[in-house]
Amino acid sequence: MEDVGSFYWYARPDQFETRVVEIADSARPESELREVERVFIDLDIRNGRSKHRWVPKSRAEAIRYLMHHEDAAGLRKAGEKYYLIEIHPEEPLPNLSEKHEKSIPKGYRGVVIPVPFTESIMRGVRRDPTPKFTYDPKKIVSLEPEKEISSLNMTVLSPDEILDISVVEIDQFESLIESTAKMPRPVDGGPMDARMGSLNLQDICPTCELSGPKLAPGIYCQGHFGHIDLVVSIPNYVFLGEEGRKARGNYPIMETLNKSCLNCKRVMLPQETIDFYRGAVLSEFENGGRNHSSRGRIRDMLMKEFTKILNPKAPTPERICPHCEKYSPKVSFSYRSRKFTLSAEFNGSRELTFDQVVSIFEEIPNDDVYFLGINPETSRPENMFFRYLPVIPNNARPMRMRSDGQTELDDLTQLYANVVYAASRIREIQVRGQSLDRQQYAEGQLFIAVSRVIDNQNNTLGSAGSKTKYDYDGSSSQVSLDGLMNRLDGKGGRFRNNLQSKYVESVGYSTVSPDPNLSIDEVGVPIKICKEISYPRMVTEENIEEIRGYVRNMFDDVYPQATYINYDGFAGIEPAWKPNKFLMKNWTEETKENLLDGVIPGVVVHVNLMEGDICLFNRAPSLHRQSIMAFRVRPMPAKTLSFNPTVCIPFNADYDGDAMKAHFIQSEAAKAEAEKLMMLTKNIIHARYGKLTVATDQDQTSGLYLLTYTDKNRRNTWDEGTQLGYNDEGIPYVSKSLALSCYSTVYSEIRGGKERQYRTVTSLPEPDEVTPNGDPGYTGRSLFNHLFEILDAKYVSAQFQGRTPVTKVNEDGTVSIVYDDKGKKVYEKVIIKDGKLLQGTLEKSAFGEGGASIAPSFIYHEGYEAGQEKLVEFIEMATRLGFAAHRIIGYTMGVDDVSEPEVQGKIDELYEKCAQKIYNIDQAYANGQLTNYVRQNTPEKMVTALSDPLGYIEDQVVKFTSEFEDGLLRPIEEHQGSGNPMQIAVRSKARGKDMNIRQMTGAFGQVRLGPRRVTFGLEPDRVLAHFPKGTLNPKHRGLTRGSYAKGMQPTEYFMTSIAGRRAIIESGQGNIAQSGYLERKMIKALESCVVNQRRQVVNLRTGRVISPVVGDDGLAPYHIRGADNNVNKDGYTITLQPLFFEFQCKHGLSLMESCEKCKKSSDLSTFFANLDEKVSETTRKVVESKLAFREMTKPNVKKLAKRLNDYYEDSLCRIGEAIGATAGACIGEPATQAALRTFHFAGAAQKQGDINRLKQILEYTKLSNAAPETVVRFKEDVTEEEANMVLSLLAEVKGSQLVKLVSYDTENNLIMVQFDFKAMGTFRISPDIVYRQVIDALDSAAEARLFTYQALSERLIPEEPLTFKIESVGSSPSVLLYAKETIVGSTFNGIAGVRDIQLGQPETDAYGRFHIVMQAASASLLNTLSKLFPGLLDMSLLETNNHVWIEKNFGLEAALGNVYRELDSQMNMSGGIGEYDMRYIRTIVDCMGEYGNIKSLGPQGMSGRDNPSILGGMSIQYVKDILHGGATMGNRDPIRGVTESIVVGKTPKIGDFAPE
Repeated sequence: MEDVGSFYWYARPDQFETRVVEIADSARPESELREVERVFIDLDIRNGRSKHRWVPKSRAEAIRYLMHHEDAAGLRKAGEKYYLIEIHPEEPLPNLSEKHEKSIPKGYRGVVIPVPFTESIMRGVRRDPTPKFTYDPKKIVSLEPEKEISSLNMTVLSPDEILDISVVEIDQFESLIESTAKMPRPVDGGPMDARMGSLNLQDICPTCELSGPKLAPGIYCQGHFGHIDLVVSIPNYVFLGEEGRKARGNYPIMETLNKSCLNCKRVMLPQETIDFYRGAVLSEFENGGRNHSSRGRIRDMLMKEFTKILNPKAPTPERICPHCEKYSPKVSFSYRSRKFTLSAEFNGSRELTFDQVVSIFEEIPNDDVYFLGINPETSRPENMFFRYLPVIPNNARPMRMRSDGQTELDDLTQLYANVVYAASRIREIQVRGQSLDRQQYAEGQLFIAVSRVIDNQNNTLGSAGSKTKYDYDGSSSQVSLDGLMNRLDGKGGRFRNNLQSKYVESVGYSTVSPDPNLSIDEVGVPIKICKEISYPRMVTEENIEEIRGYVRNMFDDVYPQATYINYDGFAGIEPAWKPNKFLMKNWTEETKENLLDGVIPGVVVHVNLMEGDICLFNRAPSLHRQSIMAFRVRPMPAKTLSFNPTVCIPFNADYDGDAMKAHFIQSEAAKAEAEKLMMLTKNIIHARYGKLTVATDQDQTSGLYLLTYTDKNRRNTWDEGTQLGYNDEGIPYVSKSLALSCYSTVYSEIRGGKERQYRTVTSLPEPDEVTPNGDPGYTGRSLFNHLFEILDAKYVSAQFQGRTPVTKVNEDGTVSIVYDDKGKKVYEKVIIKDGKLLQGTLEKSAFGEGGASIAPSFIYHEGYEAGQEKLVEFIEMATRLGFAAHRIIGYTMGVDDVSEPEVQGKIDELYEKCAQKIYNIDQAYANGQLTNYVRQNTPEKMVTALSDPLGYIEDQVVKFTSEFEDGLLRPIEEHQGSGNPMQIAVRSKARGKDMNIRQMTGAFGQVRLGPRRVTFGLEPDRVLAHFPKGTLNPKHRGLTRGSYAKGMQPTEYFMTSIAGRRAIIESGQGNIAQSGYLERKMIKALESCVVNQRRQVVNLRTGRVISPVVGDDGLAPYHIRGADNNVNKDGYTITLQPLFFEFQCKHGLSLMESCEKCKKSSDLSTFFANLDEKVSETTRKVVESKLAFREMTKPNVKKLAKRLNDYYEDSLCRIGEAIGATAGACIGEPATQAALRTFHFAGAAQKQGDINRLKQILEYTKLSNAAPETVVRFKEDVTEEEANMVLSLLAEVKGSQLVKLVSYDTENNLIMVQFDFKAMGTFRISPDIVYRQVIDALDSAAEARLFTYQALSERLIPEEPLTFKIESVGSSPSVLLYAKETIVGSTFNGIAGVRDIQLGQPETDAYGRFHIVMQAASASLLNTLSKLFPGLLDMSLLETNNHVWIEKNFGLEAALGNVYRELDSQMNMSGGIGEYDMRYIRTIVDCMGEYGNIKSLGPQGMSGRDNPSILGGMSIQYVKDILHGGATMGNRDPIRGVTESIVVGKTPKIGDFAPE
């Protein structure tokens, strides 16, 4: 073998030594020796006692060996950084590779040389004689762990600190000068001075001598700060703020000036006040978050105390310092004059210069500074003025290339140049000794220039210049240059656009199409995309031949093929080898073999995407956790991404043009994490409420319904042609051939093996029917049951309420629906026992998405991991069985199926009855007879009707139309029967609702715009021009007789279109945007709430435990449940039905079945003795109540307790669960979907949760309540008469509700007002009170000089008007109208805003009391209730959604409980925004109360201004406020939250990295 002329070894940086040597020029040997400095290294290569050692021959091999091989452990321990040096011995070394072949590491090449090798070798240059070594100083192998930023401290830099970080003073405003090189040269001392960092990626920085990132990834020049000497002090715009072209009074500079004495420089508070508040003020610095909101709390805390000094009540003089007892004038700052102006003379002047303000600030004592909301330890007040302006490094403001090929300076560079120029003007003025006015003007210009560096898009400051902005469509526009703040703020700012998100490669994007033949966890990826994107695969001993095969495919251009090779593995130090297809055509076989020989273990080969690779599949917007999941890649000869239609629901996707993205994973670590947590097979349970989100849907659901439903109209029928029949119960059954045909397309994939395997149905169930020909028959139920046997899941048992009504055969042979005593439909009960459907019909609630009541049985018996795996297979088989059912049974829908002319008479009858009711109430109102109508029909609502007559009318109309619309369904259902395609679709919940049946077959019903009917259009009371004026006909107000099937009249169509268009507009422009932003805000506020290793919920940012146990019971919010209360619909406990099915009583019946023989309780002491303390009390009580009436043996009770322990343990919330972020996402997803659903029913009335109110609750706003509600209960002994008295006293009564008639005598300027004494009696208002109120109202108007008046009536008498003489003040012709409006607009009784109010009876109350229900919740109302009626009202049973009032009067825990109940109601009530697990609500509530008072989760609160993390807060909005608040308070961000960790590249403490 050839001797070794060179090899590679490792050298630490500290091993290099510079020495002076004498060297002759190798080109001229006769020349004299010369002294030069050369780098030496003393090598000592050994291998213990061995006389030989393996060494690498290539740099890539050397890198792989050092980083990964076990024999290199000593090298890795000896140093953290190594250079790879190529050694050229003076004499070639013997090659001992053949002799010591076993010394060569497996998977490596290299050579074996004799050792020890000890020489002092010099770094060689060209023409140097050997021995020598060479190395590339830019390529260093770093073994040290990646450094992480541990914390971020905010401060206001002092002038000295600015100088310390600066490497150069910028005193030239020119940035570049022309040079002979391609690029202009930076001016020394200019804004682009090279000492502030490399201008180009390949340049060497003269300050740190490092290059740009292009040549040395990971170790490169990070840039350096410079500074500009401003000559004078200039206020920092960030701390000045701006409001109406003046500085904001509550911003730090102005607040410091106006709250500090200009004479003694003390804060203007008495010493005793300072001492009293010191602890509270300092606590805000210690525990308050040191942010904008904590600074605001200090201001609010001291506001009254400062007011006593700065703006006291007369005759106390204002602004007298309590320390020096001197007057300190008020200071203001104008952006017009750019001066600080005083309200009075101070030291002979009405102005303060910038330097004078700095001098004042410098003398304020540190102890006083805290009371100004400033932390003197980090941010002295004088530092809020710039003496030196920091200049950010060059690489933060690189030059950009224009469309014409010319370079252009960055915006900030241009703004810095303006500052340099403005500062130079002041120097020039000072040198020349020019006037003070000139200098002050120049200082103002410098202030503007400095401020524009911070914000150059401010109307007050103006713009320093503009640039051309190019849009995606090729258009361009001129926009102002970006200052520092303009770079940070908004969606396009650094935080949201760069630091929290990034653009990624390896993404496929296209419209999506369905492919039911794909497994549900596969994405069909077009082969074209697979060829464009590759995945890095490391070569191992096991796959070396496979990988080499892909390299061979590259020679022949065959898919799949290698795309490039990294010989140094994943190190990324050596450049990858990329094939040149043109040159490869001429390669010899030897060249190809040499390339293949280089594919050895440790090398990384990038290969085209192949079947089984992993991608993250996503549809925007990502509303919840399951909006992005991991799928397996399946290359397909198609042009679109495709997936199984079963998976549409979690993505909220369909196939009408929806586009989705597939992010192809590019590392083994990411792939392992995706397979562990993100695979669809691990996420079939919806994170929001614990029910299956991947299961049968639409046609799959209706297919299973067709197999198992009962159609008694077709009983005892058989079709020889279709081989389909119905038995004597009406259950469908098929022949053997049809059953085999059905099963031929039913299969599932068996996962886990290397090769793809499928499970098919190769057998038939036992026949349970006989065809008329005597052949075996199979019911649809048996075909479905057989799937449990195929999958070895015969343990499945479930019992729940179905949605299919029970039918009966009448004596005349007709079939009708069964109704109970109250006239309500009786629905089927579905029972599955031991894998057999015994009773009922399979609907969505059985195994559909959002329901799947049989799913808990899988999870209970198999566990969550294995149970979901088996469920995935069952889903694939059941969905394909559903499709097959459509094929063998058939399912079509035409116009005849939704048209029922036979019941039109009944529909017309119901319509006329409803129309007459509406006409009667409208006519009563129009004729002024509403009071009589109310007395006759709803006397209990008299107060409500008089307080808000229009609201009362609309409520009654809703009642009438609801009765009409509900009444339509009965005749339609009876006539259509259970076999009608529309009924099948709706009953199975495959598609549509009862409302769709009514609108298609019966009548559209009442059109509504929001809460009201359509009553306005051409005129306020006339919608269309051809409607009669003043019409009261209900059809002219949207009561629609027509349906979609029989058609509508033109006016009906127009009316329904109005409502539909408005609904679409509202959903598109209002609720959707609002709910989407709500989700973002909630995620940002809650994202740092994580489940730690003790299953407590902790706030990573504060380190506090906010929930001692997740959701009070430790269960995962997504623990499995079903669609019915029998299967734990609400999830308050663990789902116990499978447990009750498994265990039996002494008499052999399961605990789910009733047993008449069980007469006593099981041994509960045994149960409790064996029960784990982790099991929640609610779950324990449910099991206890079951055992209390069933007899079980002690051993069985013990087994039950232990089985419950295991089941409960498996259902606990995962450690590391980001429960806060999931809670935020899960609350936004249903809100957005609720907004999108609005237009589906074209404006027909529906009650649902209020997104506006949801937002108010979460943001804890003190603004007007969007949905106020209060229920107040009376004490037990209160009579109905007393309750009505309170009711009448609370209702707001306006003059318009009491005035019967107003008449005028214009000749004598008289107004006559006649009052309704019956209405006065209803509201319990005496005539004397009415008279006094009228006089008070007129007196107020007279004081306002609207008019003067004379009362001609001395008191109010029945049937006689009050008469007043009105005289005009001035020449107003409308004086009588003013008087009338004054009287009818006055409040005569009650509390403002209390209009919708009614008395509830004891039988309708949970506590059995009389109670008042009000759509009002103002503080004045609640205070009045507690003060005026203590003897009548039981305030301990008060219910109100005024949470601020509850917190103030009853404390934090009461308010948090109130918030919890209203959130639960808004989300989970009937018609609520969407099902939402109570554990998320508990987490939200606990987070809001973490600090001892309720905090907002909105931008004003914990997601923004009150976020303890400045980086986290700035990710929403209010960047300026958050910055100045954090800087002045000295915020210290420990970088523990999710957002801030992502911003700085730190691993968030979630998942496997959960905190202890």
